[in-house]
Amino acid sequence: KLIKAYRGLRIDDFERFLGFFKEAGLDLDGKDEHGQTFVELIKDQRNADEYIELIEKARG
Repeated sequence: KLIKAYRGLRIDDFERFLGFFKEAGLDLDGKDEHGQTFVELIKDQRNADEYIELIEKARG
């Protein structure tokens, strides 16, 4: 869900999405079938820093 949101939402919308994601009790550090977290998957991408910062902020 995080990957789809990352690919489809602007940064402001992604930030709002994270609030809903957390409220639903979903795991910000969940892993995919290869054992990678969302942050690990996107960390090498050009615009990843802003999204990773939002994830860290959402973790509290």
